[in-house]
This record gives sequence, structure tokens and C-alpha cells, in this order.
Amino acid sequence: MEIFWQRFVRMSKKKVRFIAPPSDKQIGGIAAALVGLEQMLVSAGFSVARGADIEDSSCIHHVHGLWNLSNSLTCLQLQKRGLPYIVSPHGMLEPWALANKGVKKRIYLSLLERRVLEGARKVFVTSDMERKHAGSLLNGVEIEVHPLGSDYTGGVDYLKARQRLGWQSHEQVILFLSRVDPKKGLDLLIDALNVDGARYEDVSLVVVGGGEPNYMAQLERQSQVLRDRLRRVSWVGPVWGEDRWSYLQGADLFCLPTHSENFGIVVLEALLAGTPVLTTDKTPWKDCIRHGLEITSPNLETLKSDLSRMIGTTSRDWTHQERQELSSWARDQFSWEKLAQSYADSYQQIFTEL
Repeated sequence: MEIFWQRFVRMSKKKVRFIAPPSDKQIGGIAAALVGLEQMLVSAGFSVARGADIEDSSCIHHVHGLWNLSNSLTCLQLQKRGLPYIVSPHGMLEPWALANKGVKKRIYLSLLERRVLEGARKVFVTSDMERKHAGSLLNGVEIEVHPLGSDYTGGVDYLKARQRLGWQSHEQVILFLSRVDPKKGLDLLIDALNVDGARYEDVSLVVVGGGEPNYMAQLERQSQVLRDRLRRVSWVGPVWGEDRWSYLQGADLFCLPTHSENFGIVVLEALLAGTPVLTTDKTPWKDCIRHGLEITSPNLETLKSDLSRMIGTTSRDWTHQERQELSSWARDQFSWEKLAQSYADSYQQIFTEL
């Protein structure tokens, strides 16, 4: 009877506990993913709590991110108690991520993190590319692909967004919105705009995001060469939450020349806003090429060529209808409502096995 009652409690509550990264690691993509996933699970009938509780045998713990000793030790305690947990690496097993502080990560992986990952009931990844990379490192663990989504309903608002931001009607805005980190390729974008003999008099580069101060200062110095080539270069700083949407809606082109993304939720957000996107083949978006989503490579010559072509022929001339079609496609493919069932089914499978 006691075993039956414990099973009944687990099934009726369907509680998920998120074990999140430290707050300074949640900026941007992970933060948006956690909020969206939590809202989706609640709407699907689950309850969601933040933080670990190894005494809570009625829940599934869902660990977000890697390389955190406290979280790793919590997972080992859950293993010892026979309690289930899921791990979402959020790109932290991608080759670029593993190469950053690579020796320390390889040691940590062999001593501790592999036990955490291979002891998980499931590992959630966001793309086939991420599954391939994770699968090459792990043995005997179930890896499932669950893309990230968005419930954004703001749609296309190009003209009003530009008015809110004070952008001129004839100004062609290239937007970079992300963490400012070497992985994201902003240095490549700056160099790609520094085309010999070319002047983009109506083109502006707007950088929205923050990063390590010394690196930010380095990039700002690098961008000085663009003063005579572009209309302006604006360093806005970090803008998250609802305020970021005006930048995404009002841009003529969103460019993320990244060296590595397991998903790239900001690419999805730009598409939802109806803004053409240029990103790289180091993202899973290379499998979704369509009108308004173009793929380049994170090397200078290729990016320079593709960026010049898009500046000259596409982004500024986009019609409201084209933006609407791009936004509708992204919403149809990646709304949380569309993705909810696969997540719910996966969690439910674990609850039924308890």
C-alpha cells in the first residue's frame, strides 16, 4: 500500500525541479529557455520548482548546464538515492565549448561529469548536431532531441520599432544581439564590414550585448576602422527582456557569425520578428535554409562575401509581407505549443517508470 501511495503522489503532482546554472551563466539563451520551458510545462499540467531537493522523491530533477561542482554532486546524490534526473548540456559539450579551458574540462569530464551524464535518465539536446557531438562522448545514455521554442506573439513591427529606437528610414541596420564573447564572432563581423575601397554610407552596425570589459574594449577599438565606412557603429550594451524585441523587429539584417551554437535561440527570435538572418554552418539552422535565413561560414572571406551580397540585394528591400511570412514560418515550427507534446511525453515516460 505504501509503494502504491508513493507512486500515486508522484503521478498526481508531476513535479519537475530545475537545477539552473549560476545566475551569471543564465544571460540570454539559457535564461529564455528556462522561462519558456517552465511556462510550457505548467500549461501541460506539470508543476515546476527551482532548486534541488534530494529528499523530494516525487519529482524529476532537470539539470541545466554542466561544469558546476555543486550541481554535479547533487546529481551523484540523486543517483545514490535512485531518483531520476535529466541533463540539458545547453551546448556545453560542443567542440568549441570543450576546447575552451579544454584541459580542465577533459579532466573534470573524466573524473566527475561523465558519471553525471551517463547516470541521467535522459539527456536533452536541442538539435541533431548537438546529439551527434554528445553521442560521441557518452555511452549508454538516452539522448533525445527537443528544440527550444518561444511563445512570442509580437509579430512584425518594423516601422514602429524603428521609430521607438530613433532609427532613420533610409538607414540600413545590421544587428548583432548576443553575449559579446569570442565564440560569437563579432570580431569577424567587424572585419567583414571593413571591405577595401567600400563605403556603406547608409549602413549602421548596432551591437546589443555585454561581455568581459577588456574584450569589449578590444572590439570597440577594432571597430574604429569602420568610422569612415559606415554611417555609425552603436554599442548599446546588454538589453534583455521585452525591450530586446524592438531591436529585433527594427533591424534590416540580424547577423550572428558564431563559431558554435547548440541551438541559437536569438536566431529564432530574429526570425519570429520577421527579420532576415545571416548565421553560420556551426549552428543547427544550417538544416533550415529558406528565404530569409541564409548560412555562411565563420571565416572572414566567406562572411565578407555573403554579407556584402545581403547588404546590397536583400535585407533593406524586404516587404512587410515577406517579413510576415518569415515570422509565421518560425512560429509554426518553433512555438512552445507545437513542441510541448514531445517534452511532456518524455517527462511522462519517466514518471510512469517510477
